[in-house]
Amino acid sequence: MSTPVRRPRFSRRHALQLAGAAGLTAAAAACTDTSDVSSDGPTARSSVGDFAIPDWSDAPKSASLRWVDSGDQKALYFKAFFDAFGKKFSGIDVDYKGTNWNTIQQSITLGLRNGTAPDVFQLPSTISTPVAVKEGWLRPLDDVVPGWPQIKDRLPTGLIANGVNVFDGKTYSLPITKPALGTIVLINADLAAQADVDTGQDFTLDSFGSAVRAATKKGAGKYYGLVDYLAQPNGMNAACSMIARLSGMVGGVDNNPEGSINYRTGELTYTDPILADVIDWYLGLQKDGCFLPGSVSLDAPGARERFPQGQSAFIFQGPWNIGLWGKEFPDLKLDVALAPVQEAGKVSPFNLLPGGGNNYCVAASSKSAEVAGKAFEYIFSDDGQTHWAYYAGSGDPAVFPTPSLKPKPLDAKVNGWMKQYGLLGPSPTVRNPDMIKVSQALVAPQPALHDVCTALFTGKATNIKKELKALQDRADKAIDTAIATAKKSGAKVSRDDYVFSDWDPTKPYVGLYK
Repeated sequence: MSTPVRRPRFSRRHALQLAGAAGLTAAAAACTDTSDVSSDGPTARSSVGDFAIPDWSDAPKSASLRWVDSGDQKALYFKAFFDAFGKKFSGIDVDYKGTNWNTIQQSITLGLRNGTAPDVFQLPSTISTPVAVKEGWLRPLDDVVPGWPQIKDRLPTGLIANGVNVFDGKTYSLPITKPALGTIVLINADLAAQADVDTGQDFTLDSFGSAVRAATKKGAGKYYGLVDYLAQPNGMNAACSMIARLSGMVGGVDNNPEGSINYRTGELTYTDPILADVIDWYLGLQKDGCFLPGSVSLDAPGARERFPQGQSAFIFQGPWNIGLWGKEFPDLKLDVALAPVQEAGKVSPFNLLPGGGNNYCVAASSKSAEVAGKAFEYIFSDDGQTHWAYYAGSGDPAVFPTPSLKPKPLDAKVNGWMKQYGLLGPSPTVRNPDMIKVSQALVAPQPALHDVCTALFTGKATNIKKELKALQDRADKAIDTAIATAKKSGAKVSRDDYVFSDWDPTKPYVGLYK
Protein backbone atom coordinates (compact mmCIF):
# COMPACT_ATOMS: atom_id res chain seq x y z
CA MET A 1 0.00 0.00 0.00
CA SER A 2 1.32 3.46 -0.80
CA THR A 3 0.69 6.59 1.23
CA PRO A 4 2.81 9.25 -0.48
CA VAL A 5 3.04 12.59 1.26
CA ARG A 6 4.44 15.61 -0.55
CA ARG A 7 8.00 16.41 0.48
CA PRO A 8 9.41 19.89 1.07
CA ARG A 9 11.68 21.53 -1.41
CA PHE A 10 14.51 22.39 0.96
CA SER A 11 14.78 19.33 3.23
CA ARG A 12 13.57 15.80 3.80
CA ARG A 13 10.83 17.01 6.16
CA HIS A 14 7.12 16.65 5.40
CA ALA A 15 5.70 19.58 3.49
CA LEU A 16 3.61 21.98 5.48
CA GLN A 17 0.45 22.80 3.61
CA LEU A 18 -2.11 25.56 3.90
CA ALA A 19 -5.32 24.40 5.44
CA GLY A 20 -7.39 27.00 4.04
CA ALA A 21 -8.39 30.52 3.89
CA ALA A 22 -9.60 32.34 6.86
CA GLY A 23 -12.90 32.04 5.11
CA LEU A 24 -12.47 28.26 4.92
CA THR A 25 -11.11 27.58 8.41
CA ALA A 26 -12.76 30.34 10.39
CA ALA A 27 -15.93 29.67 8.48
CA ALA A 28 -16.05 26.18 9.86
CA ALA A 29 -19.20 25.52 11.84
CA ALA A 30 -19.23 26.39 15.49
CA CYS A 31 -20.32 23.90 18.09
CA THR A 32 -22.67 24.45 20.99
CA ASP A 33 -21.56 21.23 22.65
CA THR A 34 -20.29 22.35 26.05
CA SER A 35 -17.74 19.57 26.37
CA ASP A 36 -14.20 20.92 26.27
CA VAL A 37 -11.80 18.99 24.08
CA SER A 38 -8.91 20.46 26.02
CA SER A 39 -10.11 19.15 29.38
CA ASP A 40 -8.20 16.33 31.00
CA GLY A 41 -10.30 13.29 31.83
CA PRO A 42 -9.70 11.23 34.97
CA THR A 43 -7.40 8.93 33.01
CA ALA A 44 -6.15 11.43 30.45
CA ARG A 45 -3.01 10.33 28.64
CA SER A 46 -0.65 11.98 26.20
CA SER A 47 -0.29 9.08 23.75
CA VAL A 48 -2.43 6.55 21.88
CA GLY A 49 -2.11 2.87 21.07
CA ASP A 50 -2.68 1.04 17.80
CA PHE A 51 -5.62 1.85 15.54
CA ALA A 52 -8.49 -0.44 16.59
CA ILE A 53 -10.01 -0.80 13.13
CA PRO A 54 -13.04 -3.15 13.19
CA ASP A 55 -13.15 -6.30 11.09
CA TRP A 56 -14.83 -6.11 7.69
CA SER A 57 -15.93 -9.52 6.52
CA ASP A 58 -16.87 -8.29 3.05
CA ALA A 59 -13.71 -6.28 2.45
CA PRO A 60 -12.79 -6.34 -1.25
CA LYS A 61 -9.98 -8.64 -2.31
CA SER A 62 -8.63 -6.06 -4.71
CA ALA A 63 -9.46 -2.36 -4.57
CA SER A 64 -7.77 1.02 -4.65
CA LEU A 65 -8.66 4.29 -2.97
CA ARG A 66 -7.34 7.70 -4.04
CA TRP A 67 -7.60 10.33 -1.29
CA VAL A 68 -6.40 13.92 -1.76
CA ASP A 69 -6.47 16.77 0.75
CA SER A 70 -4.56 19.86 1.84
CA GLY A 71 -2.12 18.00 4.07
CA ASP A 72 -0.99 19.92 7.14
CA GLN A 73 -1.11 18.24 10.52
CA LYS A 74 -3.95 15.95 9.49
CA ALA A 75 -1.56 14.32 7.01
CA LEU A 76 0.20 12.77 10.00
CA TYR A 77 -3.08 11.12 10.98
CA PHE A 78 -3.96 9.91 7.51
CA LYS A 79 -0.53 8.48 6.83
CA ALA A 80 -0.60 6.48 10.06
CA PHE A 81 -4.26 5.50 9.66
CA PHE A 82 -3.98 4.37 6.05
CA ASP A 83 -0.87 2.36 6.88
CA ALA A 84 -2.91 0.54 9.52
CA PHE A 85 -5.94 0.32 7.21
CA GLY A 86 -3.84 -1.32 4.50
CA LYS A 87 -2.39 -3.85 6.90
CA LYS A 88 -5.85 -4.68 8.19
CA PHE A 89 -7.28 -5.09 4.68
CA SER A 90 -4.43 -6.31 2.51
CA GLY A 91 -6.48 -6.22 -0.67
CA ILE A 92 -6.97 -2.45 -0.48
CA ASP A 93 -4.31 -0.09 -1.77
CA VAL A 94 -4.64 3.51 -0.62
CA ASP A 95 -2.95 6.34 -2.47
CA TYR A 96 -3.07 9.25 -0.02
CA LYS A 97 -1.68 12.62 -1.06
CA GLY A 98 -1.52 15.60 1.28
CA THR A 99 -0.86 18.53 -1.04
CA ASN A 100 -1.57 22.28 -1.06
CA TRP A 101 -4.55 24.42 -2.04
CA ASN A 102 -2.99 25.66 -5.26
CA THR A 103 -2.57 22.07 -6.43
CA ILE A 104 -6.07 21.15 -5.25
CA GLN A 105 -7.55 24.04 -7.20
CA GLN A 106 -5.84 22.89 -10.37
CA SER A 107 -6.09 19.11 -10.12
CA ILE A 108 -9.51 18.69 -8.50
CA THR A 109 -11.15 21.27 -10.76
CA LEU A 110 -9.82 19.48 -13.83
CA GLY A 111 -10.60 16.03 -12.41
CA LEU A 112 -14.21 16.89 -11.67
CA ARG A 113 -14.75 18.25 -15.14
CA ASN A 114 -13.22 15.30 -16.98
CA GLY A 115 -14.30 12.50 -14.63
CA THR A 116 -10.85 11.69 -13.22
CA ALA A 117 -11.25 13.15 -9.72
CA PRO A 118 -9.89 11.07 -6.83
CA ASP A 119 -12.34 9.02 -4.81
CA VAL A 120 -12.17 11.37 -1.81
CA PHE A 121 -11.07 14.99 -1.88
CA GLN A 122 -11.53 18.50 -0.53
CA LEU A 123 -13.21 20.95 -2.86
CA PRO A 124 -11.10 23.92 -3.99
CA SER A 125 -12.29 27.31 -2.78
CA THR A 126 -13.30 28.19 -6.33
CA ILE A 127 -15.98 25.46 -6.38
CA SER A 128 -18.69 25.67 -3.73
CA THR A 129 -20.55 22.60 -2.55
CA PRO A 130 -23.85 23.85 -4.05
CA VAL A 131 -22.17 24.18 -7.44
CA ALA A 132 -20.57 20.74 -7.20
CA VAL A 133 -23.92 19.20 -6.28
CA LYS A 134 -25.68 20.99 -9.13
CA GLU A 135 -23.08 19.69 -11.59
CA GLY A 136 -23.58 16.12 -10.36
CA TRP A 137 -19.95 15.73 -9.31
CA LEU A 138 -20.57 14.40 -5.79
CA ARG A 139 -22.03 11.28 -4.23
CA PRO A 140 -24.16 11.72 -1.08
CA LEU A 141 -22.46 10.49 2.08
CA ASP A 142 -25.77 9.01 3.23
CA ASP A 143 -25.30 6.30 0.58
CA VAL A 144 -21.64 5.71 1.41
CA VAL A 145 -20.93 5.82 5.15
CA PRO A 146 -22.22 2.88 7.24
CA GLY A 147 -24.22 4.07 10.23
CA TRP A 148 -24.43 7.60 8.84
CA PRO A 149 -27.76 8.44 10.56
CA GLN A 150 -26.22 7.68 13.96
CA ILE A 151 -23.07 9.68 13.19
CA LYS A 152 -25.15 12.59 11.89
CA ASP A 153 -27.25 12.67 15.06
CA ARG A 154 -24.11 13.00 17.19
CA LEU A 155 -22.57 15.87 15.24
CA PRO A 156 -22.43 19.25 17.03
CA THR A 157 -24.92 21.92 16.04
CA GLY A 158 -24.09 23.61 12.75
CA LEU A 159 -21.68 21.10 11.25
CA ILE A 160 -24.44 19.74 9.04
CA ALA A 161 -26.81 22.37 7.62
CA ASN A 162 -29.31 22.67 4.80
CA GLY A 163 -27.99 24.65 1.88
CA VAL A 164 -24.42 24.32 3.13
CA ASN A 165 -23.59 20.64 2.88
CA VAL A 166 -27.11 19.15 2.87
CA PHE A 167 -29.23 19.32 -0.28
CA ASP A 168 -32.62 17.65 -0.74
CA GLY A 169 -32.07 15.80 2.52
CA LYS A 170 -28.72 14.31 1.48
CA THR A 171 -25.27 15.22 2.84
CA TYR A 172 -22.69 15.88 0.13
CA SER A 173 -19.68 17.15 2.05
CA LEU A 174 -18.56 15.69 5.34
CA PRO A 175 -16.92 17.93 7.97
CA ILE A 176 -14.19 15.86 9.55
CA THR A 177 -13.30 18.48 12.17
CA LYS A 178 -14.78 21.10 14.45
CA PRO A 179 -13.82 24.71 13.76
CA ALA A 180 -10.18 25.65 14.03
CA LEU A 181 -8.74 29.07 14.74
CA GLY A 182 -7.41 29.66 11.26
CA THR A 183 -4.90 32.41 12.04
CA ILE A 184 -2.79 32.80 15.16
CA VAL A 185 0.68 34.17 15.83
CA LEU A 186 3.33 31.45 15.90
CA ILE A 187 6.48 32.56 17.68
CA ASN A 188 10.10 31.43 17.58
CA ALA A 189 10.59 31.95 21.30
CA ASP A 190 14.40 31.96 21.09
CA LEU A 191 14.46 34.74 18.50
CA ALA A 192 11.81 36.67 20.41
CA ALA A 193 13.88 36.40 23.59
CA GLN A 194 16.94 37.75 21.78
CA ALA A 195 14.86 40.84 20.97
CA ASP A 196 13.58 41.09 24.58
CA VAL A 197 9.99 40.37 23.52
CA ASP A 198 7.59 39.12 26.18
CA THR A 199 5.75 36.34 24.35
CA GLY A 200 3.27 35.90 27.20
CA GLN A 201 1.62 39.27 26.70
CA ASP A 202 -1.73 39.91 25.04
CA PHE A 203 -0.60 41.70 21.90
CA THR A 204 -2.07 44.92 20.55
CA LEU A 205 -1.18 46.32 17.16
CA ASP A 206 1.25 48.69 18.85
CA SER A 207 2.96 46.11 21.04
CA PHE A 208 3.13 43.46 18.34
CA GLY A 209 4.42 45.99 15.84
CA SER A 210 7.15 46.92 18.32
CA ALA A 211 8.00 43.23 18.79
CA VAL A 212 8.26 42.64 15.05
CA ARG A 213 10.46 45.69 14.56
CA ALA A 214 12.67 44.72 17.51
CA ALA A 215 13.18 41.22 16.13
CA THR A 216 13.97 42.60 12.68
CA LYS A 217 16.56 44.97 14.13
CA LYS A 218 18.12 42.23 16.25
CA GLY A 219 18.24 39.88 13.28
CA ALA A 220 20.37 42.36 11.32
CA GLY A 221 19.60 40.62 8.04
CA LYS A 222 20.06 37.08 9.37
CA TYR A 223 16.39 36.83 10.27
CA TYR A 224 13.36 39.11 10.16
CA GLY A 225 10.30 39.86 12.22
CA LEU A 226 7.74 38.28 9.88
CA VAL A 227 7.45 36.08 6.81
CA ASP A 228 4.44 36.18 4.48
CA TYR A 229 3.39 34.04 1.51
CA LEU A 230 1.77 36.21 -1.11
CA ALA A 231 2.24 33.76 -3.97
CA GLN A 232 -1.04 32.19 -2.92
CA PRO A 233 -4.18 33.51 -1.21
CA ASN A 234 -4.70 33.86 2.52
CA GLY A 235 -1.42 35.16 3.76
CA MET A 236 -1.75 38.90 4.33
CA ASN A 237 -5.49 38.95 3.67
CA ALA A 238 -6.19 36.18 6.21
CA ALA A 239 -4.01 37.82 8.86
CA CYS A 240 -5.67 41.21 8.38
CA SER A 241 -9.10 39.58 8.43
CA MET A 242 -8.51 37.85 11.76
CA ILE A 243 -7.03 40.97 13.34
CA ALA A 244 -9.96 43.09 12.14
CA ARG A 245 -12.53 40.61 13.41
CA LEU A 246 -10.92 40.31 16.83
CA SER A 247 -10.76 44.12 16.89
CA GLY A 248 -14.50 44.51 16.42
CA MET A 249 -15.31 44.23 12.73
CA VAL A 250 -18.62 42.37 12.44
CA GLY A 251 -18.62 39.62 9.83
CA GLY A 252 -15.81 37.97 7.95
CA VAL A 253 -13.78 39.26 5.06
CA ASP A 254 -12.61 36.85 2.41
CA ASN A 255 -11.89 36.39 -1.28
CA ASN A 256 -15.47 35.13 -1.66
CA PRO A 257 -18.08 37.89 -1.25
CA GLU A 258 -20.44 35.53 0.58
CA GLY A 259 -17.79 35.19 3.29
CA SER A 260 -17.50 38.97 3.54
CA ILE A 261 -20.88 40.12 4.82
CA ASN A 262 -21.99 41.82 8.02
CA TYR A 263 -25.20 39.90 8.65
CA ARG A 264 -26.55 42.58 10.95
CA THR A 265 -26.82 44.97 8.01
CA GLY A 266 -26.43 42.73 4.97
CA GLU A 267 -23.61 44.95 3.73
CA LEU A 268 -20.23 43.78 2.51
CA THR A 269 -17.30 44.31 4.88
CA TYR A 270 -14.51 45.27 2.47
CA THR A 271 -14.91 48.97 3.28
CA ASP A 272 -15.13 48.51 7.04
CA PRO A 273 -12.87 51.19 8.60
CA ILE A 274 -11.30 48.65 10.96
CA LEU A 275 -10.08 46.55 8.03
CA ALA A 276 -8.57 49.60 6.34
CA ASP A 277 -6.76 50.55 9.55
CA VAL A 278 -5.39 47.03 9.99
CA ILE A 279 -4.12 46.88 6.41
CA ASP A 280 -2.44 50.25 6.89
CA TRP A 281 -0.74 48.92 10.04
CA TYR A 282 0.40 45.79 8.20
CA LEU A 283 1.84 47.82 5.34
CA GLY A 284 3.73 49.92 7.88
CA LEU A 285 5.65 46.81 8.90
CA GLN A 286 6.42 46.12 5.26
CA LYS A 287 7.68 49.67 4.71
CA ASP A 288 9.97 49.29 7.72
CA GLY A 289 11.58 46.19 6.20
CA CYS A 290 10.16 43.74 8.72
CA PHE A 291 9.27 40.96 6.26
CA LEU A 292 11.64 38.26 5.06
CA PRO A 293 12.77 39.23 1.55
CA GLY A 294 11.00 37.12 -1.03
CA SER A 295 7.73 36.92 0.88
CA VAL A 296 5.89 38.04 -2.25
CA SER A 297 7.06 34.97 -4.18
CA LEU A 298 6.60 32.43 -1.38
CA ASP A 299 3.61 30.13 -1.08
CA ALA A 300 2.43 28.88 2.31
CA PRO A 301 4.60 25.73 2.38
CA GLY A 302 7.65 27.79 1.42
CA ALA A 303 7.04 30.30 4.21
CA ARG A 304 6.52 27.58 6.76
CA GLU A 305 9.71 25.84 5.76
CA ARG A 306 11.64 29.02 6.52
CA PHE A 307 10.08 29.91 9.86
CA PRO A 308 11.30 26.86 11.86
CA GLN A 309 14.71 27.26 10.25
CA GLY A 310 15.08 30.57 12.08
CA GLN A 311 14.47 33.01 9.23
CA SER A 312 11.67 34.92 11.00
CA ALA A 313 10.61 35.42 14.60
CA PHE A 314 6.86 35.43 13.89
CA ILE A 315 4.41 34.12 11.32
CA PHE A 316 0.65 34.50 10.97
CA GLN A 317 -0.52 30.96 10.36
CA GLY A 318 -2.69 28.22 11.79
CA PRO A 319 -2.24 25.96 14.82
CA TRP A 320 -1.80 22.90 12.60
CA ASN A 321 1.89 23.81 12.56
CA ILE A 322 2.27 23.06 16.28
CA GLY A 323 2.35 19.29 15.93
CA LEU A 324 4.18 19.29 12.61
CA TRP A 325 7.03 21.44 13.82
CA GLY A 326 7.16 19.61 17.13
CA LYS A 327 7.79 16.39 15.23
CA GLU A 328 10.09 17.66 12.50
CA PHE A 329 11.92 20.46 14.34
CA PRO A 330 12.26 19.20 17.93
CA ASP A 331 14.80 21.90 18.77
CA LEU A 332 12.43 24.72 17.83
CA LYS A 333 11.18 26.50 20.94
CA LEU A 334 7.69 27.44 19.84
CA ASP A 335 5.11 29.68 21.46
CA VAL A 336 1.74 30.95 20.28
CA ALA A 337 -0.34 34.09 20.74
CA LEU A 338 -3.76 35.29 19.74
CA ALA A 339 -3.62 37.71 16.81
CA PRO A 340 -3.14 41.30 18.01
CA VAL A 341 -6.07 43.68 18.46
CA GLN A 342 -6.41 47.42 18.08
CA GLU A 343 -7.20 48.21 21.70
CA ALA A 344 -5.79 46.51 24.79
CA GLY A 345 -8.28 44.37 26.67
CA LYS A 346 -10.95 44.54 23.96
CA VAL A 347 -11.12 41.25 22.08
CA SER A 348 -14.30 40.70 20.08
CA PRO A 349 -15.79 37.28 19.27
CA PHE A 350 -16.08 36.36 15.62
CA ASN A 351 -18.88 34.57 13.83
CA LEU A 352 -18.41 31.20 12.20
CA LEU A 353 -20.45 29.98 9.28
CA PRO A 354 -22.04 26.52 9.43
CA GLY A 355 -20.70 23.55 7.55
CA GLY A 356 -17.77 22.28 9.58
CA GLY A 357 -14.05 22.23 8.96
CA ASN A 358 -12.06 20.15 6.47
CA ASN A 359 -15.06 19.08 4.43
CA TYR A 360 -14.48 15.95 2.38
CA CYS A 361 -16.44 14.80 -0.65
CA VAL A 362 -16.79 11.50 -2.48
CA ALA A 363 -16.69 11.71 -6.26
CA ALA A 364 -19.79 10.59 -8.11
CA SER A 365 -17.43 8.74 -10.45
CA SER A 366 -15.75 6.81 -7.61
CA LYS A 367 -15.49 3.04 -7.98
CA SER A 368 -14.31 2.72 -4.36
CA ALA A 369 -17.01 4.63 -2.50
CA GLU A 370 -17.64 1.62 -0.27
CA VAL A 371 -14.01 1.65 0.86
CA ALA A 372 -14.18 5.39 1.48
CA GLY A 373 -17.30 4.84 3.57
CA LYS A 374 -15.54 2.31 5.81
CA ALA A 375 -12.67 4.75 6.33
CA PHE A 376 -15.09 7.51 7.34
CA GLU A 377 -16.95 5.11 9.63
CA TYR A 378 -13.76 4.45 11.60
CA ILE A 379 -12.68 8.11 11.65
CA PHE A 380 -15.92 9.02 13.44
CA SER A 381 -15.68 6.16 15.94
CA ASP A 382 -14.46 6.83 19.48
CA ASP A 383 -11.09 5.23 18.73
CA GLY A 384 -10.81 7.12 15.46
CA GLN A 385 -11.55 10.43 17.16
CA THR A 386 -9.02 9.80 19.92
CA HIS A 387 -6.33 9.10 17.33
CA TRP A 388 -7.44 12.14 15.36
CA ALA A 389 -7.08 14.39 18.40
CA TYR A 390 -3.63 12.95 19.11
CA TYR A 391 -2.29 13.54 15.61
CA ALA A 392 -4.20 16.70 14.58
CA GLY A 393 -4.36 18.64 17.85
CA SER A 394 -5.86 22.13 17.82
CA GLY A 395 -5.14 22.71 14.14
CA ASP A 396 -7.91 20.34 13.09
CA PRO A 397 -9.97 19.71 16.27
CA ALA A 398 -11.72 16.37 16.68
CA VAL A 399 -15.48 16.50 16.13
CA PHE A 400 -16.33 14.52 19.26
CA PRO A 401 -14.90 14.92 22.79
CA THR A 402 -11.80 12.88 23.59
CA PRO A 403 -11.58 13.13 27.40
CA SER A 404 -9.10 10.26 27.64
CA LEU A 405 -6.44 12.22 25.75
CA LYS A 406 -4.45 15.03 27.33
CA PRO A 407 -3.73 17.83 24.85
CA LYS A 408 -0.32 19.40 24.48
CA PRO A 409 0.01 22.78 26.28
CA LEU A 410 0.02 24.93 23.14
CA ASP A 411 -2.94 23.02 21.71
CA ALA A 412 -4.83 23.53 24.96
CA LYS A 413 -4.19 27.27 24.73
CA VAL A 414 -5.53 27.45 21.17
CA ASN A 415 -8.56 25.32 22.05
CA GLY A 416 -9.34 27.80 24.81
CA TRP A 417 -9.27 30.77 22.43
CA MET A 418 -11.54 29.02 19.98
CA LYS A 419 -14.04 28.13 22.67
CA GLN A 420 -14.02 31.69 24.02
CA TYR A 421 -14.18 33.71 20.80
CA GLY A 422 -15.58 31.53 17.99
CA LEU A 423 -19.39 31.73 17.83
CA LEU A 424 -21.81 30.16 15.38
CA GLY A 425 -23.36 32.86 13.20
CA PRO A 426 -26.26 33.20 10.74
CA SER A 427 -26.53 31.58 7.31
CA PRO A 428 -28.75 32.91 4.51
CA THR A 429 -28.91 29.52 2.77
CA VAL A 430 -30.11 27.77 5.92
CA ARG A 431 -32.90 30.31 6.49
CA ASN A 432 -33.90 30.48 2.84
CA PRO A 433 -32.91 27.42 0.77
CA ASP A 434 -33.52 29.42 -2.42
CA MET A 435 -30.31 31.28 -1.60
CA ILE A 436 -28.48 28.13 -2.68
CA LYS A 437 -29.21 29.22 -6.24
CA VAL A 438 -27.50 32.54 -5.54
CA SER A 439 -24.41 30.71 -4.31
CA GLN A 440 -24.47 28.54 -7.41
CA ALA A 441 -24.69 31.57 -9.69
CA LEU A 442 -22.16 33.77 -7.89
CA VAL A 443 -18.92 34.44 -9.71
CA ALA A 444 -16.31 35.86 -7.34
CA PRO A 445 -14.99 39.20 -8.59
CA GLN A 446 -11.46 39.64 -9.82
CA PRO A 447 -9.15 41.01 -8.62
CA ALA A 448 -10.08 39.51 -5.24
CA LEU A 449 -9.06 40.59 -1.74
CA HIS A 450 -5.81 38.62 -1.94
CA ASP A 451 -4.90 40.40 -5.17
CA VAL A 452 -5.69 43.79 -3.66
CA CYS A 453 -3.52 43.05 -0.62
CA THR A 454 -0.66 41.89 -2.84
CA ALA A 455 -0.86 45.04 -4.95
CA LEU A 456 -0.75 47.20 -1.82
CA PHE A 457 2.11 45.19 -0.32
CA THR A 458 4.23 45.52 -3.46
CA GLY A 459 3.39 49.19 -4.02
CA LYS A 460 1.55 48.60 -7.28
CA ALA A 461 -1.43 50.17 -5.51
CA THR A 462 -1.15 52.82 -2.82
CA ASN A 463 -4.61 54.05 -1.83
CA ILE A 464 -6.05 51.51 0.61
CA LYS A 465 -9.56 52.92 0.88
CA LYS A 466 -9.85 53.43 -2.88
CA GLU A 467 -8.83 49.84 -3.60
CA LEU A 468 -11.19 48.41 -0.98
CA LYS A 469 -14.07 50.55 -2.26
CA ALA A 470 -13.46 49.29 -5.80
CA LEU A 471 -13.41 45.72 -4.49
CA GLN A 472 -16.66 46.28 -2.63
CA ASP A 473 -18.27 47.67 -5.78
CA ARG A 474 -17.15 44.61 -7.78
CA ALA A 475 -18.47 42.27 -5.10
CA ASP A 476 -21.80 44.12 -4.83
CA LYS A 477 -22.22 43.81 -8.58
CA ALA A 478 -21.37 40.10 -8.48
CA ILE A 479 -23.95 39.46 -5.76
CA ASP A 480 -26.64 41.49 -7.54
CA THR A 481 -25.95 39.58 -10.75
CA ALA A 482 -26.16 36.24 -8.93
CA ILE A 483 -29.47 37.22 -7.31
CA ALA A 484 -30.89 38.26 -10.68
CA THR A 485 -29.78 34.96 -12.20
CA ALA A 486 -31.34 33.00 -9.33
CA LYS A 487 -34.62 34.89 -9.73
CA LYS A 488 -34.78 33.93 -13.39
CA SER A 489 -34.79 30.28 -12.32
CA GLY A 490 -37.70 30.90 -9.95
CA ALA A 491 -35.84 31.58 -6.70
CA LYS A 492 -37.49 33.94 -4.23
CA VAL A 493 -34.43 35.86 -3.08
CA SER A 494 -33.22 39.40 -2.45
CA ARG A 495 -30.44 41.31 -0.68
CA ASP A 496 -32.67 41.24 2.40
CA ASP A 497 -31.82 37.55 2.77
CA TYR A 498 -28.39 38.65 4.01
CA VAL A 499 -29.90 40.66 6.89
CA PHE A 500 -30.39 39.09 10.35
CA SER A 501 -31.63 42.00 12.45
CA ASP A 502 -32.06 39.81 15.54
CA TRP A 503 -28.45 38.63 15.54
CA ASP A 504 -26.24 39.57 18.48
CA PRO A 505 -22.63 38.95 17.36
CA THR A 506 -21.59 38.38 20.98
CA LYS A 507 -23.78 35.28 21.26
CA PRO A 508 -24.05 32.04 19.25
CA TYR A 509 -26.90 32.10 16.75
CA VAL A 510 -28.10 28.55 17.41
CA GLY A 511 -31.87 28.83 16.94
CA LEU A 512 -31.56 28.70 13.16
CA TYR A 513 -29.97 25.25 13.26
CA LYS A 514 -32.42 23.46 15.56
